[in-house]
Amino acid sequence: MPSLTTALVQISGIALALIALSGCFEKKSGTNPSETPAGPMTFSTGFLTVDSVRLESTDAAPIARISGIAVDSGGRIIIADASERTVRIYSSQGELLKSLGRTGDGPGEFREPRYVVALPGSELLIGEGGGRLHRYRDDTLLYSVQMDSVSFISSMSLARPGAIVVSTGDQRESSIVELNLEGKFQRRTTVFKGIPVGETPEDPRWQSVFQVWAAACGSTLYAAATIGDSIWETDSVGAMWRSHKVHYQGYSPPRLPSPASPPNRARPFESIKQYDVVQGLICDPKQVAFTYVRGVRNYGDPQVLMIRRGEQWSAHSSGPPVILLRSDTLYSLLHPGSDTTWIGKHVRR
Repeated sequence: MPSLTTALVQISGIALALIALSGCFEKKSGTNPSETPAGPMTFSTGFLTVDSVRLESTDAAPIARISGIAVDSGGRIIIADASERTVRIYSSQGELLKSLGRTGDGPGEFREPRYVVALPGSELLIGEGGGRLHRYRDDTLLYSVQMDSVSFISSMSLARPGAIVVSTGDQRESSIVELNLEGKFQRRTTVFKGIPVGETPEDPRWQSVFQVWAAACGSTLYAAATIGDSIWETDSVGAMWRSHKVHYQGYSPPRLPSPASPPNRARPFESIKQYDVVQGLICDPKQVAFTYVRGVRNYGDPQVLMIRRGEQWSAHSSGPPVILLRSDTLYSLLHPGSDTTWIGKHVRR
């Protein structure tokens, strides 16, 4: 069985093999019936934990919340920490090697680092939620720029040599934007218009919890909305977008509090614990996965992992947050919310 380091390096190549994008959803579209797998079964019933690596954390360099992760060609593990506003580089054994950035708006400074892409060699791209892009070589900053044509992003991936794709959207339109590695706009593809929720999609309260996720592997691009109930996919540039309604037994659709019971202003996201939202989207050439969560990035909130291998969906509950995916192997954050951070490796039973 390959080591965790070897497997993570293999993942970094697969997960970053993305396609160039063009065209738009309004031209061609298709909808498939709802898909509701049996279960959900517990995560431990479907998967066995076979390896783990502990990431070093100190008082001077704590890990608060991993918002992005990548592995470079040398096996180093790179994490973005949106809460600490920094990016940390670890050895394949979890030893802290270097911290990048500090709080601020200048070159090499971060307000919200969320996405990390390992380029060939020793170069890194770091994307912020606000659309800023930073490029490093051998841990030295090359440039920091604001991406063209986007004011915020929900995901970032390498599309092909020399290009990245980011997801962005609001209540009017949700899109995937391709840019070059200097953040210059190249093209845009629209996934859907409006927030894809059946109940009062025009209500402005949806905007506070709305994001668009995107992931692509091989020749397939996937997209999902935080408060939608479908995963969208296309299998080639300009081809038909297809939507799959994906539920599990016990799924609770997004719904707003009644006008007589407005959200608690002191706890504006409390109502989200009453329904399922999509959190994250990952894939490899053989499968795609996303997570339904009742809450907003709180590790203690109930979650169900949805995985499609081939044409078959399965649902898994009571598992750790899954962050990387390859073949029958999943990689997760073990023991989230504890004082230590572990990356776990899991295989199908």
